[in-house]
Amino acid sequence: MLVLKKAFITPDFDEKLTTVHTRSGLYANALQSNAIRDKQHQDILEWICPKGGGSIPPKRRDEVVDTHQSFVNSEEYLNWVGDGSPTLICTGHRTFFFETSLTLMKLEWENHTLCLSLFLQPFLTSISSMIFNRLRENPKLGISYFFFNHSNREETAENVIRVLLRQTVAQLRRIPGDVSAEYFRFINDPHRVMPSRNTFATLLISSLNEFSSSPRFILLDAYDEFRNTSDEEGQRTELCSPLSAICRSGSARILITTRPQCRQELKDAFIESQIAAVKGDSDDVEKYLDDRIKPLKRLNDELKANIKKTILDANRQEGW
Repeated sequence: MLVLKKAFITPDFDEKLTTVHTRSGLYANALQSNAIRDKQHQDILEWICPKGGGSIPPKRRDEVVDTHQSFVNSEEYLNWVGDGSPTLICTGHRTFFFETSLTLMKLEWENHTLCLSLFLQPFLTSISSMIFNRLRENPKLGISYFFFNHSNREETAENVIRVLLRQTVAQLRRIPGDVSAEYFRFINDPHRVMPSRNTFATLLISSLNEFSSSPRFILLDAYDEFRNTSDEEGQRTELCSPLSAICRSGSARILITTRPQCRQELKDAFIESQIAAVKGDSDDVEKYLDDRIKPLKRLNDELKANIKKTILDANRQEGW
């Protein structure tokens, strides 16, 4: 009798099957919706700017970890990541003086010469990469960057802004409403006219403000390599103007590395900016040399030590 009662109160097989089909349908619809949303998300990012966009990628964390410790402990850097001036302009040499060192040494070997470019260390770029990786340790921070490529002689302010916008939007959980609105305006426009540079700059500011945590950061590396053969001065002005507005509005904190010749230009563009004259750290040079020289099996230990000593001495003489 007890067994029959249990059978009577248990839902029949058809009802269970209907429940399974219903839930399966809901799950399939959810997956399809997510796939459509993900594709649309990617389409909007590509519309903003093709992936990469001409920026050189930062160095990997393992290449720059624990370097430039004197800089990250400096008052200028600590003020920038804290509550000080929202703009930090870092001036210094683009590379260590390795090429000069090797030329002075006139090092030659049997049937071959060591390629000088092997020892050229992009000094300021390594600082920008170190900061990028350091900030990225906090996943809640918004971090966008553009590392200028010296071989690109047709760089534009609009392209840099669009690269920064894409990176900013890509870090958000959803596409901001005003970005979506501009995208669908473009899609529905029979002439497919892209937004203006000023519109992209406005979208960058509003997208930066979408982050729940603050501050947000923008890194510009090798500003002195910003080249445009037809209108270099105009393009630089068109980039600095919206970035300066971003700083003034508190939407992001900006760090720019450059050779000394662009220092005054940037200081005029970014009112109340800090200037940090960055010098090389002998420990960083020594670490870099060890990483590059030790694998050269064709050189004996004495020659390796001679190369290392001469380069370190030359860099100290140059004031690094």
